[in-house]
Amino acid sequence: IVIDEEQNIVFFNKGAEQIFGYRAAEVLGQPLELILPPAVAKTHRDDVRGFARSKARSRLKHERRGILGRRKNGEIFPGEASISRISVSGRKIFLAVFRDVSEQVRREEEIRLQLALTRAIAESDDFDSALQESLRMVCEFAGCDYGEVWLPSNGGLRLVLKSHSLPRVERC
Repeated sequence: IVIDEEQNIVFFNKGAEQIFGYRAAEVLGQPLELILPPAVAKTHRDDVRGFARSKARSRLKHERRGILGRRKNGEIFPGEASISRISVSGRKIFLAVFRDVSEQVRREEEIRLQLALTRAIAESDDFDSALQESLRMVCEFAGCDYGEVWLPSNGGLRLVLKSHSLPRVERC
């Protein structure tokens, strides 16, 4: 993605089209905020202005905190970006290489859940409390209000329901 000094999109390649869901023709000339969540757009704009004034010619992804992107369908997702500044005909332009890290973040969250589940089960006093805590944690992770497990009983001839309901929380 290439933006000009006013932070308008002047180049949007096929990779950016796949990540963000826009065709290049839809975004060219549009403000960069189009592909950023509204909550971070001003901060990002200020960051780019600061970078423009700095002596640095590039910032690599490991030098920057994670950023968020916004797809055409409104989905907010995590990303990494490296940015370089060059001058063309006396005007500054910025080249950003953006990478969607949604799957990496999801895998890391799943590993944290597995570790937390292991700890909760190990610290439980009995099977039922371990099961209830596990259901609660999985429901929270998945964003569900209700979870259930069917367990064999009576020599495996019947199934017994174990469930967990999370208290309803008003969501904004």
